[in-house]
Amino acid sequence: MDKKIIDLLYRSFDSDLSAEEQHLLEQALRESDALKTEKEKITAIRANLALEKEQSFKPFFAERVMNKIQNVSKIKNSWK
Repeated sequence: MDKKIIDLLYRSFDSDLSAEEQHLLEQALRESDALKTEKEKITAIRANLALEKEQSFKPFFAERVMNKIQNVSKIKNSWK
C-alpha cells in the first residue's frame, strides 16, 4: 500500500481531508481490498477503545510510590 494513502486513511479518522485528498482516498478504497481491510481494522480498534472504561490511579498514588522508594532506600543504606 502507498504510504501517502495510508497517511490519508489515518488522518481521515481525526480530521477533515481536502476534497482532492478525500477523492484519492475513496478511489484507493474502491481499488484495494487490503486498504479496505485496514480501514475496517482501524475502525474496530477505535470502537473497542471507545468502549473501554477509563483507567485511573487511586488517590495519592505518587505519594505511595515515593514512600516505598524512600523506605527501600533507607533499608539499603542501613546495610552499608
